[in-house]
Amino acid sequence: MTGRVPIMLIWAARENLRRPGSNLLLAVCLTGLTLCLSLVLLLSASLERTSARLLDLAPDLVVRRLGPGGWQPMPTDVALQAVHDLPGVNRARARVWGLVQSGAQSVTAVVADEADLAAAGSTPPRPGHAIAGGWWRPRTQADPMVLAGLDTVTLKVDAVLPPSTDMAAFDTVILNLADARRLLGLSADGASDLALYVFHPEEAEALRPELHEAFPWPVTIRTRTETLEWYRGGFGRRSSLVVLLWLPAVIGLGLMVLAVVQRQWGTRFAAGLLKALGWTTGDILRLKLYQALIIALPSIILGLSLSYVLTSGPFTPALARVMLGWPEGGPSRTLAPGAHLWVFFGVAALVLLPYLAAVIGPALQTAAAVPDELLNKET
Repeated sequence: MTGRVPIMLIWAARENLRRPGSNLLLAVCLTGLTLCLSLVLLLSASLERTSARLLDLAPDLVVRRLGPGGWQPMPTDVALQAVHDLPGVNRARARVWGLVQSGAQSVTAVVADEADLAAAGSTPPRPGHAIAGGWWRPRTQADPMVLAGLDTVTLKVDAVLPPSTDMAAFDTVILNLADARRLLGLSADGASDLALYVFHPEEAEALRPELHEAFPWPVTIRTRTETLEWYRGGFGRRSSLVVLLWLPAVIGLGLMVLAVVQRQWGTRFAAGLLKALGWTTGDILRLKLYQALIIALPSIILGLSLSYVLTSGPFTPALARVMLGWPEGGPSRTLAPGAHLWVFFGVAALVLLPYLAAVIGPALQTAAAVPDELLNKET
């Protein structure tokens, strides 16, 4: 039978059909385990990839003023003058933003750059008006927005940002500069931080010492790379905690491997009959390998496919709420697909290799035995 692969596959499928119940249960276990392990890894990769895309548009450096009590506002004119002649700085922009309350919900009040709003086909809101993110769901269109910070302001919402911006601006509200400074308790010249864009982003770290010397007060500086690493660390920690929830599934894999080993030892008599009929050791090993792959490969592929669909389709926000603690009513926009090959190969190897070892190990010892030994010691 050597070399007759199609016939061997048919024979292996026939052997699997002799135990349909146990083999179906085995396939379900392999699919579920693959889905559980790959789901959390792909979700983490998807979140990381989305963050990287958003941060591609972020400033290269962000400078914030420090005081005895922590963060402090900075005078806009003084801050811009400090970096005006700094070599390597392409553009500097003073930003006004901060966390405020809208009822029980915390949102980020920002003053958007006019050029960014113009590119999006919008204009800066007038005093007393606002542009809301996707979080704004009033009972009626005429309901005003009440924001509370160091002061309280009542605003009329002119527009709501489209769903395509949810991943970047879901919990934001865009305000007029005067309203934002009043709400955040900033002076007429106050800014929350300073965003810097440099000629060569890869050299942003080298500007850190010069920036510390340029300002008349202590500052903290964060690069875009540091921000991305901070997000990656957060996603990684949460994903690691979620993986611990699947520890029982890994234990189940171990028990399943032991059950497969026991079942393989139970087929020694059948292997003895095949060897007595002229089957070689290689034929029996190929038969056992094909039997295992007929069950394992479709199950693992199905588990990986389901995890990819769930992490790159409309189900992603629901999964993020369950697995990563996102609040109810979060962004409706799907995340960037994070189907990295290392996740697929890693999870497939983690599930497939122990299963194949449980099959091939006993089969190798059985196939190498003489027929008399196998027929006279039926287990």
